[in-house]
Amino acid sequence: MLKKQSLLKGSFILATVAFANRLLGFLLRIFIVKIVGDEGLGIFQMVYPIYITLLLISTAGFPLAISKLIPEKDDDLKKEHALRLLKASLFFVFFSATLITIFTHNYAHFICTKLLEESRCYYPLMFLIPALFITSIASIFRSFFQGFQNMIPTAISQLTEQLARFASTIVLLSMVANLNIRFKAAAIALGITIGEFCALIFLVLYFLFWYKSVRKKLNYPPKKTPLREIYKKIAFFALPITSGRILHSILRSFEAYLIPAQLRLSGLLKSEATALFGQLSGMVEQIIFLPTVITTALTISLIPNISNKFAKNDLKNIRKNYEDILKIITYMGFPAALFFYIYGPEITKLIFAFPSAGEILSAMALSAPFLYYSQVSSAILNGLGKPLIAVKNITIAFLIKILLIYILVSNPIWQIKGVAIATILAFMLSSFLNYYSIKKKINFKLNLISVILKPLISILIVYLLHPYLYSSIYYIPLIVNPKLQIIYILFSSAFIYFLAMFLTGAIKINELKKIKF
Repeated sequence: MLKKQSLLKGSFILATVAFANRLLGFLLRIFIVKIVGDEGLGIFQMVYPIYITLLLISTAGFPLAISKLIPEKDDDLKKEHALRLLKASLFFVFFSATLITIFTHNYAHFICTKLLEESRCYYPLMFLIPALFITSIASIFRSFFQGFQNMIPTAISQLTEQLARFASTIVLLSMVANLNIRFKAAAIALGITIGEFCALIFLVLYFLFWYKSVRKKLNYPPKKTPLREIYKKIAFFALPITSGRILHSILRSFEAYLIPAQLRLSGLLKSEATALFGQLSGMVEQIIFLPTVITTALTISLIPNISNKFAKNDLKNIRKNYEDILKIITYMGFPAALFFYIYGPEITKLIFAFPSAGEILSAMALSAPFLYYSQVSSAILNGLGKPLIAVKNITIAFLIKILLIYILVSNPIWQIKGVAIATILAFMLSSFLNYYSIKKKINFKLNLISVILKPLISILIVYLLHPYLYSSIYYIPLIVNPKLQIIYILFSSAFIYFLAMFLTGAIKINELKKIKF
């Protein structure tokens, strides 16, 4: 039942489900924008980073630690070792999540009125509080199965969560459609809690079924590892990652306060600033993060995979995996950046009926490939046992980002585009720092022609031909609907890109046949 999967197969399973989830998420986001609007979305997005920060404190890095430590054990004792890790982790996270949940409940009013300076955030935060406990426990079960390099339970639980969230949010928003905007934002939050609860039920049932099938085959060692030793091992790996993620999340929470505040200083009204922030975080970032269905899947699969190979000192295969990952990032990131830049208003109009958000998307476009690489390279550093380096690199980048937001956004000339500049520079810096760290650790030599030059030539061809795609619309009388015209242009551009990738030799048929899932 816990059949091990290869890096590509595990990533493919997660990416397929994640794509379905993201599609549901986009459909839900369209419905949310229609009912709640950009201002209501901005209210929810202000409180969501607070929830993520508290969730990271609750889990304390235990999920990542489990997924890394399980593969390091010999196969004979892997199940017994994993169960000890699971028991210790559940005990700790149950206790920490309970404390964080109680703390958040008691100080919710202070967080909203004093820290965020937005009293309308109170109800959304209150309805997210149960999800703190539920998601913390669910994350432990997900990581338990990921440690065996079996991504199916994670994939199904994510799909379960998204389906439940999708259905419940639509019902809840329909019920509060005529109420105050704060209740609409609260309905979005409650939908998240319901979705996470359904995912947890699935994971618990899946674990019980697995345990029933293997308990008679377990060979517990004569002397069990003391809980103190288990916590010591987990802490060694988890604390640096947790510290970095919490700091990152705190900075994101600070951004949720800083960006609207600086926009107001630039001369905008409070409602205008909140609405712009809603377009940025609730629409534009959702589009830019769409390709992360692939990078997130790679990230989840990478930590146990790289950890297993590094424990065996198999640097040759690590270098091979790393080059393949770099190709995936550039082959995906370059066209994403170009499409977002050229077709920003068309994309946001097609998805959210908000063409004004397209200007922000175009400005943010260049951040795409660096964001995707930064995400995956941090996972590789974690798998290589260098979480502190990943933490240091991302912290430096985000401190620079905060500083630039503070300087640029209050300037009437830049306003929201100042956030785009800060984001691009931050992810560029994080990417270069991570690349240097990985290169040094595994003695990697970059193939510039294959990884960079060929996809760059391919995307340049698309850029040169895109004006002709616009012109060709007038010669196709069947395409009169503006939305169909946008879809036609996007798919035609994608086709030209993949054709150019084959012509330049970036993608080869014989290499595709060698891919093993």
